[in-house]
Amino acid sequence: MSPLLAALALAADQHLVYDLVVSGQVVGTREVDIRYYARPGGERRVIDTHTTVQLANRTLEARSNGQSNPRGATFSTAATVDGKGLQVQGVQLPEGDWRLLLSDGRTVNEQSVRSSATILTTLDLLDPGRTALLANPGATTLVFAETGDQLVGTLAAGTSATATVGGTRIPVTRYTLSSTTGTARFDVDSNGILVASELAWLGVPMSASLREAPPARAFGTVETIEGMGTRVVEGDI
Repeated sequence: MSPLLAALALAADQHLVYDLVVSGQVVGTREVDIRYYARPGGERRVIDTHTTVQLANRTLEARSNGQSNPRGATFSTAATVDGKGLQVQGVQLPEGDWRLLLSDGRTVNEQSVRSSATILTTLDLLDPGRTALLANPGATTLVFAETGDQLVGTLAAGTSATATVGGTRIPVTRYTLSSTTGTARFDVDSNGILVASELAWLGVPMSASLREAPPARAFGTVETIEGMGTRVVEGDI
C-alpha cells in the first residue's frame, strides 16, 4: 500500500443507516458515511448521504455530499424528485449567511438565507460537529439539502430524554422546532450523533430512526479539504 493510501486508511469513518417511517410503515432509508480528519486548524468532516423515499404519490432519491470545518460548511446534492432531476448547492458565507443554488436542468434559482436566525441544513443534523447548532434556541431556518425546501420555526432549548437505538435505550438531548406545519423533534446522543427525528417532509410527517449504535471513532492525519470555498457559480451545477 502506498504511503498516501495508508494515510487515507487512517481517516476515521462511521456508517449509519436510518429507517424513514410514515404512519408506522417504512417508506425509505438514509445511509450516511462520515469521515473525520484531525488537523491543526481544527477537525474536518466529510458527510456523504444516500436517501430514498417511496410514498404513495411521491418518490425521491438523493445523494448529498457535505464538508465542514471550524470556518463553515458546504454541500451539493443530485436528486430525482417525482421523476424529475434536481441539483442543489449550498455554501455558508463568512458572515454566516447561506447561499443556495437550485437547478432543474432548465433554470437556476439562487436564494439567500440570512444569519439573523440560526440556520441548519439537514446535513448539519447528520454532522456530529455541527449538531451543536441545535443548542441555539430561537428563530431557526432548516434547509433541506435534498430538495432546497426550507422550514422556518422556533427552536426550543434542549431537554433530557431517552431514545431506542438497536433495541437499547440511550440518553439523548431532545430539541424541538415549532413551525406552522407542526413540531419537529431531533434526538442527539452525547457524541453529537442524531439518533432519531420527526418532521414534516415531502408533504407528510416523517420519522427517522438509527438502526444501530454508531461505531467508535478513530482519527486520521490526512488533509482532504484545503479550504472551504465561498464561490458557487451556475457552471458548478
